[in-house]
Amino acid sequence: MATDTARTITLDPPGPAPAGMPPPVPGTGVSQRPAPAPRPAPAAPAAPEAAPVATARPATPAAAPSRPSSPSPSPSSTPSPSGGGSDGLDRALRRGVLWGPVAIGAAMLLQMWASAQGGDQAVRPLRLLTVLVEGGGGLSGGSPLLGVAINAVIGIVLGTLFALVAPRLRGPRVVLVAALVFAAGVFAVDLYALSPALSPVLELREASLLLTSRLVFGAVLAIPFLAARHH
Repeated sequence: MATDTARTITLDPPGPAPAGMPPPVPGTGVSQRPAPAPRPAPAAPAAPEAAPVATARPATPAAAPSRPSSPSPSPSSTPSPSGGGSDGLDRALRRGVLWGPVAIGAAMLLQMWASAQGGDQAVRPLRLLTVLVEGGGGLSGGSPLLGVAINAVIGIVLGTLFALVAPRLRGPRVVLVAALVFAAGVFAVDLYALSPALSPVLELREASLLLTSRLVFGAVLAIPFLAARHH
């Protein structure tokens, strides 16, 4: 005969939860204690407030004693841009000495060309110049080489005279006009003073040709002085 034995399983109740702990979930024995909340990070200590820095004011400089202003240089003491002064005069004299014979030679070439075109000898103007040294007889038998030498000396003298005035001239136009006026003055002296005084033979009837040749002389003589204005 079988006998059913009833077995009774007794579960011990869980012990009391410690203080501050929530009771366990029934049937699990697991405490319902929540996860601890994160603690906030401690705030950084405030930086100490910087003390205001007092800005030092610059000391007001004492008024300097007034000095008498230096007198401005007078226009006469200021060197002119056109090459005034001793150095400028020396350079101008060298130009006159070098270019005077060149300018008077250009004028002589024009006279020689005009003499040949008129049916006369081309060297006749050179022979006329020998009268200044040999007298009246030089017109027929004067040496043309002597005439060239005399012409060169005349050019040096005239170029030097113009060079004494050229450094004081201002502006290219003034230089050119002054050179032409100077040449016209040379023409007047040649025609009305020098030629009749030396010999009646030198009384030139071709005044227009002489004036043209002297203007050519003045234009050529102005070239080095005009070129110096551009440097």
